[in-house]
Amino acid sequence: MEFCGTGLLDIDPERTPQVADACDLPARATLDALLSDSPSFVVVCIPRASTLVLLRELAAWSVPSLVETPP
Repeated sequence: MEFCGTGLLDIDPERTPQVADACDLPARATLDALLSDSPSFVVVCIPRASTLVLLRELAAWSVPSLVETPP
């Protein structure tokens, strides 16, 4: 099985384009814009303090999520 990224959203809006370019993915400015691509799942890698809020939003959209919280 092959996975293909559809977009990237960073919690730092100023950093999003730079990180997206480094990952060779289109930058997305909002979660709605990211989810408009209808991803099969989302990889969440943000500080623990922000994770719960984002997971609730993703659950509202019924989007499966893989959570990797950095140390």
